[in-house]
Order: sequence, then structure tokens, then C-alpha cells
Amino acid sequence: GGFYVRVIIIGCGIGGAACSLGLRHAGIDHVVLEQAAELAEVGAGLQMSPNATRVLQGLGLGEDIARFGVEPAAHRFTDWRSGEVLMQTPLMPLAEEVFGAPYLHAHRADLLNALVSRMAPGDARLNATVDCVEQTTGGVTVRLSDGEVVTGDVLIGADGIHSLVREQVFRPDPPRDSGCIAWRGLVPAETAKALGFERNSYVWMGPHRS
Repeated sequence: GGFYVRVIIIGCGIGGAACSLGLRHAGIDHVVLEQAAELAEVGAGLQMSPNATRVLQGLGLGEDIARFGVEPAAHRFTDWRSGEVLMQTPLMPLAEEVFGAPYLHAHRADLLNALVSRMAPGDARLNATVDCVEQTTGGVTVRLSDGEVVTGDVLIGADGIHSLVREQVFRPDPPRDSGCIAWRGLVPAETAKALGFERNSYVWMGPHRS
């Protein structure tokens, strides 16, 4: 006979939702605890390599990512001053031919929505704010801010950059400033359509910046 395992996932972002689908696929009981009242993703674009899209296809999202994903033809590295293309790496369709899965660009919100829509009802609990986590030889205990106690055998912390699980379990060093800054923005596709851009991943290279 088999054995029963219950998994607790903290955080229902892209990682937590994908993990939930994987556990459901494997027939493993689990619950996802999410502090937000509704599931919404912020941010801009994602590059999804064949390693990622292969997993998403395996989780049943093949049609979803084909619908909202964009297939870039190449990574194109361009000189900021002259406009000369310094290097070009082919992406699609070659990436899919070589690696067996596509290379896609997608919006984070589209990906999260697709993942969540495939989750089973009841697998995610919203408004579930975690106060503390505890580990014993018998399993794991999660205490919520409303006083409820949730128990399981395995705990997965998918609670992001400000992870309570990481802080309580691992006592990590404080983050160090890398000195790198990224500015992100979104432009509606219709607005930029007249500019005639080919579908590529563009990198403009300048002194100490890109």
C-alpha cells in the first residue's frame, strides 16, 4: 500500500500555483495558503525558456501559453550609438526544433491567470495570512493570524522575496545591494504596431548599461 502525505504551500503566485498543479497531477493532497483577498499578478514580461514551457505543457497549459505567448525570432544585441546589430541568437522556431518545446515571451498576469484557472476548487485558500511556521519530527504546523492552525507533512515556501518561511526557517543574511537597477514598463501592442518592430528580444548595449 501507499502512504498519505499532505503538503502545505505558502503563497499562490506563479511558483505556488504551478506547484499546486504538479501535486494535483501526482495525486498528492495539499493546500495553498495565500494572504491576499484575490489573486492578481503585477509586473511586466517574462521570458519562458523551453525548460519552463515544457513543464507548463506537462501541467496541461499547452493551449494557454500558445494563446498568450509571443514567439520571438531572435535575441538581438544592438549598439546604442550606431544601431549596428552586434550579435544575434536565433530563438523561434529553432529553439522548439532543438529542445522540443517553445521559447516564449509572456505577461506575468497572463501566466498566473492560466495557472490559477487550472487549479482545483478548494486547493487555494485566500485571506490566509501566516503568522509563524513550526517544524517537528512529526510534521509541520502553520499558525494563521486568525488563530487557526494548519498541519501537514511537508511545507513549501513560495511566498516571494519577502518570504516569512525563509526568515523563520533559515535565518538568512540580509540582502545585499547588487548595484543593478531595472526599469520596467508596458506599452500596449496596438500603440507600437505602426513602428514595425519584428518580434525579437531586443537588447540595446551601452557603456556599463543595457
